[in-house]
Amino acid sequence: MAAVSYSLFYITAIAVLFIERRDRFVRFHAMQSLILFGGIFIVNILVNLVFVRLGILRLFGDFLSTLLVFSAVILWAISIFRAIRGDFFKWPWVGEIASKRVGEIA
Repeated sequence: MAAVSYSLFYITAIAVLFIERRDRFVRFHAMQSLILFGGIFIVNILVNLVFVRLGILRLFGDFLSTLLVFSAVILWAISIFRAIRGDFFKWPWVGEIASKRVGEIA
């Protein structure tokens, strides 16, 4: 179930948080997925609004957006693999926030 929380980035993370109420391991991974990929999604929208839509350094904006998507796919693959293995790993910054939020919720 922890790996499922990463499967459709932040979308399945929200669903898993609503479904799973007891397993802290699963809830942690769902919260980490929500914060990590939700944050990347928001940053990508802001990059597109500022650089691409407003026409400011459009080429740089396209490059940065592509870099964000590529990074998200790599983080996604690593996250799923490590969750399937049963690792309780934390991404820098995001993992600490997720750990605190799961502690408050549980």
